[in-house]
Amino acid sequence: MKGKFRKPLWLLPLFAVAALAVAACSSAPAEAPAAPAPAAPAPAAPSGAGKTLTVVLDNVGSPLFLNAKATFPDNMFNYYFGFQEALATWATNSANDVSDSTCETPMLMTSWSYDLPPNFDDPDNQGVVTINIREGVDVYTADGRHSELTAEDVAWSINDAGADNPASTHSNTGEAFDWFKRWEAVDRYKIVAPFRSYQADWINGSGAGISSMCGDTIGIVSKQLYDEIGDEILTTAHGTGPFFVQEWRPNERIEAESRVDHWFNSPAFGHLTLIQAGEASTRSAMLQTGAADIALTSIQDVTPLTNAGFKFHEGLNQVSGHFLYMAGNYWSFEHPVDGTPILREGFTPDADHPWIGDPRVDGDPTNLSDETESMLKGIAFREALLWSIDRELIAETIISGFGGIIYGGGHGAGVAFHQTDPEWKDKWALGYDPDFARSRMADAGVDEGFEFEFYCPSGSGTSPEVCQAISGMWEVELGLKPRIDNTSYSSRRPTMVGRQINVPWLTNWGPNRNEAQFEIGGTIPVCCLWPIGAGGYNAGIEDNRFFDDFNTTRIQEKGSPENLATREAMMDRWSRLRLGGGVVEVPTLIGMNPDTVVSWELKPWRAVNSFDTVVLK
Repeated sequence: MKGKFRKPLWLLPLFAVAALAVAACSSAPAEAPAAPAPAAPAPAAPSGAGKTLTVVLDNVGSPLFLNAKATFPDNMFNYYFGFQEALATWATNSANDVSDSTCETPMLMTSWSYDLPPNFDDPDNQGVVTINIREGVDVYTADGRHSELTAEDVAWSINDAGADNPASTHSNTGEAFDWFKRWEAVDRYKIVAPFRSYQADWINGSGAGISSMCGDTIGIVSKQLYDEIGDEILTTAHGTGPFFVQEWRPNERIEAESRVDHWFNSPAFGHLTLIQAGEASTRSAMLQTGAADIALTSIQDVTPLTNAGFKFHEGLNQVSGHFLYMAGNYWSFEHPVDGTPILREGFTPDADHPWIGDPRVDGDPTNLSDETESMLKGIAFREALLWSIDRELIAETIISGFGGIIYGGGHGAGVAFHQTDPEWKDKWALGYDPDFARSRMADAGVDEGFEFEFYCPSGSGTSPEVCQAISGMWEVELGLKPRIDNTSYSSRRPTMVGRQINVPWLTNWGPNRNEAQFEIGGTIPVCCLWPIGAGGYNAGIEDNRFFDDFNTTRIQEKGSPENLATREAMMDRWSRLRLGGGVVEVPTLIGMNPDTVVSWELKPWRAVNSFDTVVLK
């Protein structure tokens, strides 16, 4: 039966999720910051030294402390849970502004300065940044203090993550390699970092820079420890954070002790226990029974828990955007810098993959067009999938009105602006029109009953219920037969690094309502959409025009009329190609036991964080 999808028989309880979304980065020549305030003196042992904070989450990940192999989302847990730190952090402000202006506050670095050329025409002279590292910061392992952090540790952390390691698969490999050459420690606390491609907002990059706590970043690890134990460092938890790990059972439990001598903030309790529970009902039950002080809960549990006297923390102010990517559209047939021929394994433009278009005119990789028959049919089928989704219904039912609709798209997939972004144009909006969707499916030459895989990864911050709703709408409105694969994100990430993924899939990589509300313009896109010189994440989409977009905007004055006009023209092209699109955004809901938790200075970042600020009764 066709028509408006108003019988949501597929509804299931919604799992709360903790996730991140990465927005397009922005760029402009930046000045070195003013000298920061000195580090706070290390406090004495906290008065609550014997107390334990117990937190239950949907995912605690696995220990990944070798940056070359530190992949999303596990790498983020290292610093958000309080075991590692980054070069920069967030400046508290009343507006909860999370932008480049607030996310480049000194943390492990105290200051930085630039030596830049008059222009960036010479690829061999893109300038350098000199970085000063904070003195007196200690690295801890399970055995306690190991060593003082040095510039050599910091330089190695960035180099191993990608700046000087083509084999790295770190989440930020693309940025590290594209933006920087090898970092060099010139003395104990000073680094010189030459740019490969100058990037003014390399620190935060609207949440996609390489070393700010505000986003997916490169945590700082210890080269001194690596020199002692080699590759065993991968699972050897260590860092400069306010907690040091005693035991980490992968995807099960973490036990950590609080430091009493942290350079910035020592926790006011003695022990931190983080427990993984996949079922939202289990997490809520642990909160209700007192087995947990803090729990990630489901939307359905908010009202009963609130009625029972439990509190919900609003400080995170975080939502997980859900974005479709039509993977397999690998249109970079040569490396954008050296011209090396490229043909990706996942590029399969055939009848079994009608969402994949082939831009080669008569098969010629040097003659590309968006108007080939294959490209036009690919656009038609992608539009059929996108316009058959009733986003309003999903927002009303699946997420109970707590979240909202996303009319834009992810990075390179549709339009990389949320509809609340100052640069948003209504001409880019997706909608719900099943008649149009069916006509576009006919244009694509796809019949009812067509079967295909739809990847909905677990453990990545996406809601399985949203996936099921999308799949149900494709089946009801279009007569398609999607098969949901919900294997873990980590198990299929190698297919993203290897450019093999070639199915529609759902992820949180894209701008939600918390992104780009405080500044406009800059560099776009941020990364990952063209062949890079080091292994790294890719959502299944490549096009050398994205590389051109990056190079054009990175040297424009941020927010200038020229910059904004360029960005709009780029989004016009992205919108027409419809390589994906947004669906809804789902809030992260964190319940607290008021009988045990007095306060918590949770930061408005992309995942649960700042346990060191919790005060227990």
